[in-house]
Amino acid sequence: MTGLSSRLMLFAAAIVTLSCAAVAVALTRAAAADLRADLEARGLAIARGLSARAGEPLSLGDMASLQALLDTMWEEDDVARALLVDARGRRLAARDFGGPAIDDEDATVLYPVTGAPDAEGYRDALGMVRVVLSARGLEARRQRYVDGALRTTAVVASAGVVLAAGIGFALAAPIRRLRAATAVVAEGAYDTAADDIPRGGSREVRELGDTLRTAVRAVAERETELNEVNRQLRETEAARDAMTHMIIHDLKGPIGNVLTVLAVIEGSQEEQEDRELVAEVRTRCRDLLRMIEDQLDLGRLSQGRLELDLERLEVGEVFAGAMATIEHLVRAAGFEVRVELPEEELEFSCDRALTQRVVMNLVVNATRYGASPVTLSAASTPDGVRLEVSDAGPGVPEAMAEAVFEPYRSLPDEEGRRHGGAGLGLAFVRLAVEAHGGRVSVDGARFSLVLPT
Repeated sequence: MTGLSSRLMLFAAAIVTLSCAAVAVALTRAAAADLRADLEARGLAIARGLSARAGEPLSLGDMASLQALLDTMWEEDDVARALLVDARGRRLAARDFGGPAIDDEDATVLYPVTGAPDAEGYRDALGMVRVVLSARGLEARRQRYVDGALRTTAVVASAGVVLAAGIGFALAAPIRRLRAATAVVAEGAYDTAADDIPRGGSREVRELGDTLRTAVRAVAERETELNEVNRQLRETEAARDAMTHMIIHDLKGPIGNVLTVLAVIEGSQEEQEDRELVAEVRTRCRDLLRMIEDQLDLGRLSQGRLELDLERLEVGEVFAGAMATIEHLVRAAGFEVRVELPEEELEFSCDRALTQRVVMNLVVNATRYGASPVTLSAASTPDGVRLEVSDAGPGVPEAMAEAVFEPYRSLPDEEGRRHGGAGLGLAFVRLAVEAHGGRVSVDGARFSLVLPT
């Protein structure tokens, strides 16, 4: 028996068995009211018989005969207790049959005891027979019904299992014949798979085989076309990346020359307004140069082609080197930068240039989107050294906590406008930190870098 046949048979048997069990349970629940009605009918018959025999001794006030009437009753499984009371409700005789009573208000059957009819045919009420129904009698009825239902269910389930076995084998037979053929398709041998699919069998098997054969041939054709398209796309992408890298790399030289010329012009200007204008141009050129460097390193980091020049550095040294490069930008933006370092020295291994640029990008990002002051801090953690750059601004919305590190993404200001920039700074930060084996995260206006020591 194959695994498919076994599963189909077990599935069909389970469906049949569960269906039979559900029907049996439903019928048992539905019969509960009928069983209770049968018990109440039995209690009413007992109460009626007692009433007929208790009328004469009750009219004569013969209490001994009333008690003897109850004591001479046979052992009754359907009754927990029988009582005879007078018209005022006083108990005259009683007998307990030992079984537990049904615990609800409707478990007592009442039947009046009347005297002999008068001249007009009326009977006076002398008392009442109370019969308390037994839970044992109800349970006995329920058990007999359940036993019968279970026997019927077992017979039906056995027949269903046999039927399920036949259904399982019948359903699995044509599928087994196609399994060998589809194994070839799963291996990707589309050229030979179409010829290996069987053409005989029942109508369903033939139709399934024809459909599968057509699909395999179509997939083989699409695979050939996709392979060619992918080859062309890889060539185009490689050419595009090479051209982009060449253009960006070639831009560094002219921008460096422009910065040099601007430095000379700035020194030769006598008017304060002219010097400020030249300084602004130099700032924008430095921003452009930093973007070009980020783009180049971003490409190398994403492709794993940038080798790290690791050295042992102290955190304060990294902060100082970063701020020395962008001090003019921070001052021009009117921001204050605070450095908070622990008393003990924190050292870790890192690429000096990359790590300083990470700090620079985060500080520049704070001057664009945040509010003064900007705070640089560090602390030791079990995973290494944690560097934090925070500001007093609103910070990154929680919904953008991950997206902000994607390339070409920038944050809006409070009025929904986008600041300038290509959105490469934070993407570079994440790749540079991960290249060191660390991780970066943002919580509001606080960026945290954890770098291994």
